[in-house]
Amino acid sequence: MTAMTFAQTNISDLKRINDLWTKKGDTNPFTGDVIEHFENGKVKGRGQFKKGLVNGLRIMNYESGNKHMEKNYSEGQSNGKNTEYYENGAIKQEGDFKNGKEIGTWKIYYESGKLNALLNFSDGAQQGDYYEYSKERKLTTQYYFVNGTATYSPEFIALTKQAFELSRKFKNEEAIKTLRQSP
Repeated sequence: MTAMTFAQTNISDLKRINDLWTKKGDTNPFTGDVIEHFENGKVKGRGQFKKGLVNGLRIMNYESGNKHMEKNYSEGQSNGKNTEYYENGAIKQEGDFKNGKEIGTWKIYYESGKLNALLNFSDGAQQGDYYEYSKERKLTTQYYFVNGTATYSPEFIALTKQAFELSRKFKNEEAIKTLRQSP
């Protein structure tokens, strides 16, 4: 049985030319596996380059050797799942990228592993509900985002307008009931 090993290029042997990674002394964009080390010799990170751009899974470590981050790339842009870790190994945050921009629901955690916040993104901008929780798992903060700006949800605005119209007609009890329906 023969063992196969794949050559890894140390990232310190590469340089950027016109936003593309090349081997020092070469002008052709680099394709291959890369590795980088801390001064103590431990692995700082691993990944792949294709035609001079980060491509595939990139893994970064803390100096202790524990995993710090896993991030997927496609042609130099963040694409796919991204996970960051605390030094103790617990997940710090996780979410997805598409074409270098955050998308979907992102989760942020306390170092204990308990959920700290839920954020929603669309094309890199915070969009929709945002929830923040205490370490005791109680909802402490809630916002609604439109294109990255905190505001009120469309449902809340509609109910507020409806309640305002009712109060203008001196139908205060109905207005109060309407507001109690708010999300």
